[in-house]
Amino acid sequence: MKILRTLFINCRYYWTVKRLLPVFIFSFIYTFIFLSQLKETAKFYNEFIPWSVWSLLFTDEFYIGLTITSVLFLFSCLPFSDPMQIWLILKIGYRKWGIVQTLYIGLSSLLFTVVHFLMAILYLIPQGLPLNTWGRLIKNLSVGAYTPVTEHFYLNLNPIAINFYTPLRAILQVFIMLFLITFLVGMVIFVFNMLVPNLGLILSGGLIVLSFFFSFAGGLWIYYLSPLNWLDLYQIRHTPYSGLPTFSSVVSWAVAIILVIGFIGYLFLRKKEVYHNGNH
Repeated sequence: MKILRTLFINCRYYWTVKRLLPVFIFSFIYTFIFLSQLKETAKFYNEFIPWSVWSLLFTDEFYIGLTITSVLFLFSCLPFSDPMQIWLILKIGYRKWGIVQTLYIGLSSLLFTVVHFLMAILYLIPQGLPLNTWGRLIKNLSVGAYTPVTEHFYLNLNPIAINFYTPLRAILQVFIMLFLITFLVGMVIFVFNMLVPNLGLILSGGLIVLSFFFSFAGGLWIYYLSPLNWLDLYQIRHTPYSGLPTFSSVVSWAVAIILVIGFIGYLFLRKKEVYHNGNH
């Protein structure tokens, strides 16, 4: 109960409009840029857009990089070190405090993923609908149609992948991966900032830079060293024998990395707790 009560205190204290609004405004601006031309095209041809188009935004490495930059803003204050946190540590101990921080990162990652999806849905009104097919507009754009209106179209629409993925599967796959990658980035910032001040932010920022660098090596094994690239639907195996990693593989890798980082943080906090108790 102490853990849940402390988690509620953290969420109530840190989930404020002042803290979250700049993060989501930053995400919305770039989402607006990517979806604006698609929405205008839908209006021009009187077509509808499936909500699953949100998943196709992550086929662009710059969109992925800017989305994860928003995550850096979200978790930049980790680990929380204000006077309230010192009081909480005294009440529940370092290890339970670390569990609370981890749960906070998980809940914040879920909140970020849900709001990110809803922002795209709200912007697409009234052109966006929860269709169970990709619709004529997306399929025609994927084969190069409507080119007079979409000369500088941003989305990477792969006709093979669109024919393979159902809209629901595309949304669920990207939703799960965005949650896991956001969780992973939050854990990197939290744990490594505890070890060395600002080290977690440096490592996370470096991960974004590397994802841009590795994007030029698409199809080569080095591309998959960046977890951020696992968000791209087209870089996950969608046809047999393609040589790409499977969705279950990248989920397993992400979870494994989160667990390893969490274990490092647990060992560090246990050492601090033993030291603190030994001096009292």
